[in-house]
Amino acid sequence: MKKQLLFLKAIILIFIAFNSKAQITFEKAICDEQIMKSDSTYLAYQNESLNILQKIISTSGKINSDTIYTIPVAVHIMHVGSSVGANENIPDLQVINAINILNEDYSNINGMGVDAKIEFCLASIDPYGNPHSGINRVDASGVPDYVANGVTGTNLNQLMALTGFWSKNNYLSIWVVNKFASGLAGFSQVASFLVGYGVFGLSVNSHVATHEMGHALGLFHTFEGDLGGTTCPVGNQCGSDLGDCCGDTPPHKRSSVYCDSSGTNACDGSSSNNLFVHNYMDYSSDDCKNQFTNEQIMRIRANIGPGGRQYLSNYPTASNLNLTGCVGSNKPIAQIGNVNNTSFCVGTPIQFIDSSLWATSWEWDVDNNGIVDYTNRNPNHTYSSSGIYSVKLKISNNNWSDSIIKTNFLTLYDAPLPACTVYAKNLSNNYGIGIRNIVFNTINNTTDVAKNDGGYKDFTCTKMTTLDTGVSYPISITTGRIGTTLKEDVKVFIDYDNDGVLEITELVFFTNDSLVYHSGIITIPSSGTALNTPIRMRAISDLFTYSILGSCDSVKYGQAEDYTIIINGLGAGISNMFFSGFVNIYPNPATSLLNIDFNNLQPDEVTLTNILGQQVFSTTGIKNNHLTVEVKDFAKGIYFYRVKKEKQIIAIGKLIVSE
Repeated sequence: MKKQLLFLKAIILIFIAFNSKAQITFEKAICDEQIMKSDSTYLAYQNESLNILQKIISTSGKINSDTIYTIPVAVHIMHVGSSVGANENIPDLQVINAINILNEDYSNINGMGVDAKIEFCLASIDPYGNPHSGINRVDASGVPDYVANGVTGTNLNQLMALTGFWSKNNYLSIWVVNKFASGLAGFSQVASFLVGYGVFGLSVNSHVATHEMGHALGLFHTFEGDLGGTTCPVGNQCGSDLGDCCGDTPPHKRSSVYCDSSGTNACDGSSSNNLFVHNYMDYSSDDCKNQFTNEQIMRIRANIGPGGRQYLSNYPTASNLNLTGCVGSNKPIAQIGNVNNTSFCVGTPIQFIDSSLWATSWEWDVDNNGIVDYTNRNPNHTYSSSGIYSVKLKISNNNWSDSIIKTNFLTLYDAPLPACTVYAKNLSNNYGIGIRNIVFNTINNTTDVAKNDGGYKDFTCTKMTTLDTGVSYPISITTGRIGTTLKEDVKVFIDYDNDGVLEITELVFFTNDSLVYHSGIITIPSSGTALNTPIRMRAISDLFTYSILGSCDSVKYGQAEDYTIIINGLGAGISNMFFSGFVNIYPNPATSLLNIDFNNLQPDEVTLTNILGQQVFSTTGIKNNHLTVEVKDFAKGIYFYRVKKEKQIIAIGKLIVSE
């Protein structure tokens, strides 16, 4: 207890010294390490506190290692007048994603490091005792020079003062700022840090906030003592310009902004760079970072635990968690993120995206059969059979759980028959020739020109659309570069008879000598086509002076792209039903609920099938004249309904489910 009191006394003196310090120049005092270099009194007290902390760690081991510490967080968005969700005034979801990333990194979700057993919680009670989101939006456009240059040495104090009375003793504050005059991504002090909005929660691979949070919780850089990258730190020392106080991180010079994991460490006899380049407290690239070490976590927990560092040790106390509304943590909300499309060939690897809130563990059931298939956050899965698949995700954290089911979420279809491959003869100097975008029914695909994208791209397993016989569809193809004077020819073929050969008789669209934009109409024949099965569509472009003769001819400078279409077998003109007056279906297209009125017929059975002919809904024993079907979790696309009475079809038709 005496050691702990002495430690606390040292920390109090540190902050007395800090708070009495005059405004510090931005370039020299952006974090604790820099303050120590400019203030000898602060440095002396800091070193004393480090010595005491080392003694606590050496005698206590993993301090309260089984205790999960919750830290209330307040996020202050220092915008310049942009509307909520635009530019630097980032949306709530981005903030929540950033807190999720912090929780994942500090709980070692990837399994590469050590679990800190720390949970960051957005405060739900403000300093005045009122309910709050923990996201504090502040218009800082009136702060001198902030709009033009962001955070500077002269406006820093004024900027931070705008946030009001969010006490450092109760909330760990994160200031999300427009930019930094010095070009930094973020900087920190004990129990707080500032970070640029572009690196805060915008990508799951951004760990800038994790790095700055490490400083806020008392960690040094792993390369501490390298004097700006000019020299090797000497031994495993402890303190500013000495070392990071952790024996399991070797002395090394700061990494460059890339991941040199195959190199060796010149500072300790050529050990592997893998011992430090993956550490969140190094300067390696974000995609390289994935871990804290055991001693780093011990230091953090010693700072947060009883007798630890001022401010930090108060955060997880029961009284403070009640005060800030972080008792019981945040209840998770299960969400399955959007994928680029929901239709794929059998055998195509599909990555599932979790966009849940406050989750620390995941259980994916990718075919909703009651068996957990994956427990990582964003798994990849390859389906082996065609069909319509529902997907279930269950998430949890330390106190709660939640789940979601996406009904009929994915359509898996067999790949169309293979066809010849088109090759480009000259990709090294193709003058920007090639297909850049194609829009056809529900396909809207943007690619690059042939030189950068290759002479042939096969999208049959990721880009599919369904069409009706006898119906005309507009097509639009963009080629080359905007402003180019080079004209291109374009041809489109559809393998209507599904024999794997795109004959000249299956040419459905062409243009000659056109600049950039090529548009027209494709009419699907009423008969003579393969129905309800995947078939190939090919678009080809080339410089107009080199004629495209057929679907298999190599092009000089251009390229070919293949897609999948499925022609349904109900024919043209089927909008709502075959037999007028029997049933009424609305709305069509439907987004959430589909209503069916039976006009006193009381049918025996209603079924819905997808474009592959697979049943996605069926009900019998209908006892009234109305049926409501929930379709909000159906994959968007075309479906067919059939209504039967006494085993006879009395109505059949097409409906569309849209977003």
